[in-house]
Amino acid sequence: MARRSLRHGQHSTRPRLRRLSGGIVDRRHQPAGSGSHQHSRLCRLRGDTAQASAWQKEFERLRKVVNDRYWDERDGYYYDVNLATGEPSRVMTPASFWAMLAGIPDSTQASRMVERLRSEAFMGGERPWNSLSRSDQDFDSVTGNYWRGGIWLPIVYMGSKALERYGYCELADSLAERVVRMQARIYEQTEPHTIWECYSPVADEPSTEHGHRVRQEFCGWSALGPISLFIENIMGFRKADALSRTLTWDIKASNGTHGLRRLRFGDVETSLVYDAPTNSIAVSANRPYTLVARGRSIPVAAGESTISL
Repeated sequence: MARRSLRHGQHSTRPRLRRLSGGIVDRRHQPAGSGSHQHSRLCRLRGDTAQASAWQKEFERLRKVVNDRYWDERDGYYYDVNLATGEPSRVMTPASFWAMLAGIPDSTQASRMVERLRSEAFMGGERPWNSLSRSDQDFDSVTGNYWRGGIWLPIVYMGSKALERYGYCELADSLAERVVRMQARIYEQTEPHTIWECYSPVADEPSTEHGHRVRQEFCGWSALGPISLFIENIMGFRKADALSRTLTWDIKASNGTHGLRRLRFGDVETSLVYDAPTNSIAVSANRPYTLVARGRSIPVAAGESTISL
């Protein structure tokens, strides 16, 4: 009924196979982003400028291929294509956001893609990041039926990081919070109380596969919600750079008093708690590092300290 992509755990759904003959868009985006572009960055970090330049040229080549072959100017979206005819499938899925994660679209292209996430008619709304657009003829409006609209946490996480890369952090956070809150409601309301393989895009329920509930106790990737998305997008811990000993925290006063204890990155272990009433951070650290918060780069000393914001 479905076949697994060679590059990742996302399945090629029947809707995606409807008009497809070999041109699977996310198989092209991932080599460009997680392959050549990341190789270039790693070589640059090592000081190997020649290899960094070579890999960057390969990225630019792949970027042109993806934009020439998979970008549909009419819809403002990347689609799978029929390689024999070059025709786009026009089956809209979040898989196209692999292109944004890879840094392939320009800012105008990205803004057009993002509009699909602002509309409930496509992949936005109260339960966003559905695996097939609500506008598609094969969207399952009852349970999402696995890849016919079900919400998959790896896709939510990938899309959130793609939005952040292009500066759409507020939208990324808002959509992520909707998904995590949905997971929490389902955990509380549904027996057994567990984390599910994927979720319905139309109700607070697990999705289904061929009429049966999807797998339970599925922390293998669905725990990305209550762990990674919660820490990174809801609490706002954006980046921990072990090489430079720098932690970036987008503090959200609306969360009230909150923080993390025993966070480790590289050889740094730190605890940080933002106190809403005093607008300050109580910090402890085993060694010095730099905290980036509220537009400031703040030196954090080893030991315990309080930072006034």
